[in-house]
Amino acid sequence: MRKPAVRNLEGTSLEDATAAMLRQGFIEHDRGEDHVVFKRAGRGSFATKAENVDLEAALTRRGGDTDLQVSYDTTVLLETGDDLDEAADRIARVITA
Repeated sequence: MRKPAVRNLEGTSLEDATAAMLRQGFIEHDRGEDHVVFKRAGRGSFATKAENVDLEAALTRRGGDTDLQVSYDTTVLLETGDDLDEAADRIARVITA
């Protein structure tokens, strides 16, 4: 299984990042004091891009910053990791905009 793509959202609060995740269509799955886990359904059983695959994302508070961790929420065959990195970059850009 591929390692998650991790991004530091410097200067972004957990609350602001959570609101941005919900606006992007993620559904809150689990919440703790310093973390929130989200899921987003893909667009079918055969997909060629990460945006079309079921994703799981976690936000974790680290001091004054928040970390974003994105991973596939399904089995993915023949993936180089580039699509997941691009998905994490895209999500992070929306959160920090």
